[in-house]
Amino acid sequence: MNNYLFFLTALFIYQFAFSQKINEADQYEWMGARHSPEVIEWVEQQNTKSLDYFDSVELLNDLEKWKTKFDKKYDWKTFGKFLTSAEQVGPYAEGVTSKSWFRMPFEAYLKGTSPRSYATDIEALKIDSTEDWSFDRVESNPNNYDQCLVFYEKKGHVSHQGIVEFDSKNKHRLESGFELPPARTTAKWRDEASIYICTNLENPFRSASKLRIWKRGHPIELAAVIYEAPDPYTTLELLSLNEALLIKEQRKAYDDSWYHLKDDHLNPLFLPKDVKDLAVVSGQLIVHLRSRWKTEDFDFKPSSLITINFESFLEGDRSFQLLAESSKTFVLDEIWNTNELLILRVLKDVQSTLFEWTFSGGQWTSKEIKNPGGWNIFVTKVQKESNRYLIRQQDFFGRKLFLREENGTITKYAERINKMIKPSAYEVKQQFATSKDGTQVPYFLVHKKGLKPDGNIPVMMTAYGGWGRSMLPSPLGARWRWIMDGGACVLANIRAGGEYGNEWHYAAIKSKRQHAYDDFYAVAQDLIDSGFSREGRIGIHGGSNGGLLVANAFIQHPSTFGAVLIRSGSLKLDDVTAEESIYSMVGTVSGERGDFTNPEEWAYMKKISPFHVLEKDRPYPPVLLLSSRNDGISHPSRSRKFYAKMTDLGYEKVYLLETAGGRHGFTDLDNETAIDLAFFYKNIHPKYEEILKGKF
Repeated sequence: MNNYLFFLTALFIYQFAFSQKINEADQYEWMGARHSPEVIEWVEQQNTKSLDYFDSVELLNDLEKWKTKFDKKYDWKTFGKFLTSAEQVGPYAEGVTSKSWFRMPFEAYLKGTSPRSYATDIEALKIDSTEDWSFDRVESNPNNYDQCLVFYEKKGHVSHQGIVEFDSKNKHRLESGFELPPARTTAKWRDEASIYICTNLENPFRSASKLRIWKRGHPIELAAVIYEAPDPYTTLELLSLNEALLIKEQRKAYDDSWYHLKDDHLNPLFLPKDVKDLAVVSGQLIVHLRSRWKTEDFDFKPSSLITINFESFLEGDRSFQLLAESSKTFVLDEIWNTNELLILRVLKDVQSTLFEWTFSGGQWTSKEIKNPGGWNIFVTKVQKESNRYLIRQQDFFGRKLFLREENGTITKYAERINKMIKPSAYEVKQQFATSKDGTQVPYFLVHKKGLKPDGNIPVMMTAYGGWGRSMLPSPLGARWRWIMDGGACVLANIRAGGEYGNEWHYAAIKSKRQHAYDDFYAVAQDLIDSGFSREGRIGIHGGSNGGLLVANAFIQHPSTFGAVLIRSGSLKLDDVTAEESIYSMVGTVSGERGDFTNPEEWAYMKKISPFHVLEKDRPYPPVLLLSSRNDGISHPSRSRKFYAKMTDLGYEKVYLLETAGGRHGFTDLDNETAIDLAFFYKNIHPKYEEILKGKF
């Protein structure tokens, strides 16, 4: 009898808990309809409440005026001949912006000829004009450069491209050419009358799992399928590597298989499952590893560069050789290449240095590029055939552009600065905080020179901590107003980023994700313990994965932070909307965060899913959520549901601003930057009233 009663009690508890989960899910499920009139009406009501609040923030109008004045002070300085940013496509220089695409003879480009007369505007594609379309990229037929597949996208939907076929010589769209509406699509030329294409015909929001041969003039539905992925989690992607076509088959992040596509057949390639990057230079394949790769024949460390003859590799050779390897203080971060140059960015305690590698006479040689140097240097465009590339150097103050010429000389040719900012009046420090497990976490601190830490300095702090992405200094823009008014800005380089290589990244993925959040909190605590700031004076902001970060930060340490700004945050880790597929969602993020359909993995994911760990009657700081219905990466439902749950729990100082336009991480509000600043001024700046009265 006792056992029976125990069973009934247990069954009741289980059913109650299950029904609670279902009820909670059902309560907010309706918010997943992106453009539902019912949802939009609700969103607009919340927008009105939030905008009413910001209208009451007295400093907002002043910040808007200051931002207008600040933007007018930007200045481009050019040194000698200015060259428009362009890549080299056969005998042409080619550049793509959102609304224009130009292709001009490369020799004319080198002479500094304006590309305007060679430009094609987005209107020439003759796409439905009711949407705000932009160019994405152009795929030219390597055997006939006049034949072009032009990829276009709706503004904000960076992962969904449509295709039209375009004759670049006569500058017109081919009416009977290849055409496809926006979807998750990659395509490459097979010959002059057909293309290889990976796309999902059933649902454009889902990843492609079939490789087809599509012949011009034939319906794509009848295109021959030459390969189909074995399970619905998989994504197929077409890539070019020199003249070879490759297929990347991704089951989840960092779990890939690679194939060589030749004569309509796929040949498996001997590569590790989590390759970071591939390049071919002077006939040699370079593989940038993420994790350790060990076989019977070799053992390469994480983040190493290894090399092999490319043609031999395609024929089955496995005799890889080590080119360079990372250490804790010398991290091989990113690679780019021309036909004869491998360009490598190395990070030394988050400071950038470029190296050039060349292959000749069977040997690799390298040299360090000492100028430009600095915190953040990267290659923006490569012109492969002429071995030229463009370098961007940037810091918190501005950016400079350099050109590496064919003869090896590097010259500065442009600089963008803001005349209101005098770098000599400010100080940039790199400091280290000690995380919970003893790990040293670097962070940048920017403030006025002579600022005396009094334990009350207001701080705006950010980080990202995900996908192996290295967060390096970039221009602060209008946040300089904050620093002028006695505040400070902090950029934290936490684990799950790539600042110290793959081990730094993998130290905070999946079940180890909490390490990234501990690192972020450690930086905030270091600012407090050092007497620079105090609890409640630190405001935090982050977008996308960074939104997930700052949401967990304030939930876990509500008293530490005084204000929170979340842009397009990943705030509900099991959220799948009607337009998405559970397979594509799982396949996209499971390698980084976990698989929420797997009970064992959901057990640790739920602990860091902000929506699920919100509690009632906690001292949460004010929260501002910014999102866009036009966001093609993070569905606005995540911000909606998080906001709704916070308000249902009784929190009043939570604000939602969602607009129809904008893009991932940004609304299309003209005064968004001023709203961003006003939010932090109002909630954490101790001199707010004095600044308002113009006495600070």
